Amino acid sequence: MKRVRSGDFAQRWRAARACARCHRLKSRCVYEDPEHASCRRCYALEIACSVEADPTAQTARRRPAMKLPARTPDQILRKVQRLLADAEREFSRMPGADHEGENGEEHLHKNTTVFQQPRPAQDVLSSLISEAEACARYACFHERMAIYFPVLTFPGHLRDFRQAMAASPLLVLACIYVTTICDHGLSEAHQNRRLGSQVLEYLDKALAQTIYVEAADLSYHIVFACMILSLWGVPPLRVHQYKSHIDLITAYSVAVCIDAGNVSLVNPLAVLSDDSVERNNLRSFLAVYCSCGSLNFSLPRFNFATWSPRHNLAMELLSRPLSGTLPSQGDRFLCFYSRVIRVGKQLSDFLTESGVSMNLLTSEEERGGLAGLCPPGPRANSLRFQKLVADLSVYEKNLTDTVSESGILGGLTQSAVAPGERFCLLLTYYHLVMMIHDNLVSCCIYNLTVDNQVQPQGMYFPQQDKDLIMEHIRKFGEICGRILGCFIELNASGVTGYPTFFYYRALTALISLIRLLILVKSDILQVYFPEIQSVRFRLPCLYAEVLKIVDSSKEHFDLQVCERFSDLLQRIGRWVPVVAANDNELSTDSNDGIDFLELTDISKGQEVEKFAARQMLRNDDGKLTPMAISALIVDAEDEHASRGQDLMSDNAPKPASFSIKEMFKGIDEDIIRYLNPFDTLDAGFSFTFD
Repeated sequence: MKRVRSGDFAQRWRAARACARCHRLKSRCVYEDPEHASCRRCYALEIACSVEADPTAQTARRRPAMKLPARTPDQILRKVQRLLADAEREFSRMPGADHEGENGEEHLHKNTTVFQQPRPAQDVLSSLISEAEACARYACFHERMAIYFPVLTFPGHLRDFRQAMAASPLLVLACIYVTTICDHGLSEAHQNRRLGSQVLEYLDKALAQTIYVEAADLSYHIVFACMILSLWGVPPLRVHQYKSHIDLITAYSVAVCIDAGNVSLVNPLAVLSDDSVERNNLRSFLAVYCSCGSLNFSLPRFNFATWSPRHNLAMELLSRPLSGTLPSQGDRFLCFYSRVIRVGKQLSDFLTESGVSMNLLTSEEERGGLAGLCPPGPRANSLRFQKLVADLSVYEKNLTDTVSESGILGGLTQSAVAPGERFCLLLTYYHLVMMIHDNLVSCCIYNLTVDNQVQPQGMYFPQQDKDLIMEHIRKFGEICGRILGCFIELNASGVTGYPTFFYYRALTALISLIRLLILVKSDILQVYFPEIQSVRFRLPCLYAEVLKIVDSSKEHFDLQVCERFSDLLQRIGRWVPVVAANDNELSTDSNDGIDFLELTDISKGQEVEKFAARQMLRNDDGKLTPMAISALIVDAEDEHASRGQDLMSDNAPKPASFSIKEMFKGIDEDIIRYLNPFDTLDAGFSFTFD
């Protein structure tokens, strides 16, 4: 190796920081010994080290060049065009970019057209089904579905398919979509479902474009379309958990934006016409209030629609006799139903403001007991309870008097009242009465359990209060049975086109009845009310009837709503044998320390679907033993395995340890997850028993 002056090499190396060979190899070049005129690597290999030229470059092997795929001129041209478009788009976003000129406006319009509807609704509908089928489905909605929720009052011209298509294609598509959730014999089952998914996908995009992007030229047609999607929506399954709520809120928002309730803008002459915009704006104004009020009964947080003087004026205009055909029967029912919802809203507000409903109380107020603070004297507690019962009786009487005006509570025959009006009113009325007894019983039991340090025997509880609570416990169970009986009667005639929230009324009544039976079995109620052991309700029979209806509708009509509800009914079925089939077979002395009151406690993060039931074991007397009850629920391996497992199979895995409290852990979260669009359990027994 040729030696050079080390001082010159060191100077050049410091300037370059690496010799040529190390630089080519992308390796670290280390120059340690100033006596050597080379770096450490080159010195070890005994080769010349230079900071300007690489002596080994001539013999080094070059890496083969990467072969690019062959491209045609057209591909190259499209690539260049995409790059230019990206560059132009980035340039347009830069501060100071000039879009004020004619070219800038054209460019901006060209970019926004990407987000507009690619095809009109008429073209989409004609590409999916024939005009004859579309006309048949639209007629099916009005004849078999809309009549069971007459709150939606359509004008005469919107009942004709061609006139409705000319007025609002999106409204027609919404009506056609809800006919696909059930097999009405208009097409094959698989074609029916495919049509539903395609129409819903287009509707979601088109409504979002119309309402949120364009945000112009809105009308009552959009309000009706959003309400239809909300009322007849399919229950959620892992996705769309809040779609029904959002659709209803959207309908309310559009009604506010178009100022549908502004009576001062109404031309008195225009109201004379059934097809006028002014009259239909008033109809949509009241219909939105009714639907939002129904949602608020079950979900108190959705308290955004309130009664105003405009509602009174709208009712007055719609119910005013104008001609031989106006007001229509739909207008009369809409005004009457609005009054019922108004009374129900007053009741709901009273339950919240008086502290009876504990949905909206803070944790500190809940710990304080009834209405935040427990009265200092025991007699004050009794007086407060009696006043509460008296106030609620006034609201219940007002509600009953209002509903009685329709004649459905006076024994009128079904021919005197339209079936849709009758069932719509009865289910709403029974639900509000159930809400009264539900909250009253819940509040009283919570007040008894607020102080864990005081033994029940030592608390003051007069006999008259005991009689009142027992009366409301019985009424609570009876009204749940009436809701279920009304639902069973509705389905006995083969009707399947009613709104989805009718199912929620029935399922909520089933679950409320289960919780009531849990309270009946609790230690604290059996101490205060020994006679409560004689309370009986027809839970197993009612559950079997509802299950039969759901299974039959799913099998014969391919009803997607029932398909989703089957999972929830299976979960309810796990609790029925414990709280009903074995009613009072275990005394408080033989329940092995089980506190049935604590079974209603809410446990975050636990779901009932993680448990599977086993066969019940009985002793020689035919009664369940405590060990048999402890074997009712066992841990499943995971969520998917539990769904495919027979709930009453002996092959279920045996638990390592068990507490019967696990039976109802997560009951609220599990039910709220499936009871979504209109009814959840926020209206009753929503607090925890500590």
